[in-house]
Amino acid sequence: MTENTSEVSQELKDSLKRLMNKRKEVAVALEIKIRELEALLPKEVFDFYNDFYFAGGCIYSIWNNKEPKDYDIFCKNKKAINKLTKHFKNNKDKADIITSNAITMKEFQFVIKHIGEPEVEVARFDFKHNCFYYDGTVLGTTTHHDCLDSNKLEFNSKRARDVLNIITRIPKFLERGMEITQSEILNILELGTRPTKIFGERSAIKKRHAGKYRY
Repeated sequence: MTENTSEVSQELKDSLKRLMNKRKEVAVALEIKIRELEALLPKEVFDFYNDFYFAGGCIYSIWNNKEPKDYDIFCKNKKAINKLTKHFKNNKDKADIITSNAITMKEFQFVIKHIGEPEVEVARFDFKHNCFYYDGTVLGTTTHHDCLDSNKLEFNSKRARDVLNIITRIPKFLERGMEITQSEILNILELGTRPTKIFGERSAIKKRHAGKYRY
């Protein structure tokens, strides 16, 4: 084994060790939050390990040694979210805010509009640094772990959404020290679409004028 090979091997070992330590840090921090939730909600209403998972910005924040502003919690199935929703409707004093999209309780936000397995729901997030989840078993992702170490906003082009919504969210990330390139903004403008009649009409027009111009 040459000296260069040995150096590469050690560098790889150090990188894997750091990755494992970081993953453990995130898991420990979120397990503490699970204990807090279990103290606030009855077991028959909140069974985290079977029905729920953390996803989004809280994982990115913990990974980068920052205090999360809040913790987004998603649900895997409608039955569990119906029980949770009913609990808060019957105990409105337990929640800070209840909307058709989410229920906020202290620093926790239960997402009730989007329900499903993490591999599906997390894959729909707009930016890749948020495409991570923790279900009590694994720290999973629908992208790659390099996104957790980067402060560059990278658009998740597989999940084209409302362009206006995505653009208006960018300043929030910039205030937190993140950056975005001009080419990434162009990707958003080119690939982001709205699932509305207007965009459907534009799609039809685009097909009729194929080869003449792009939207």
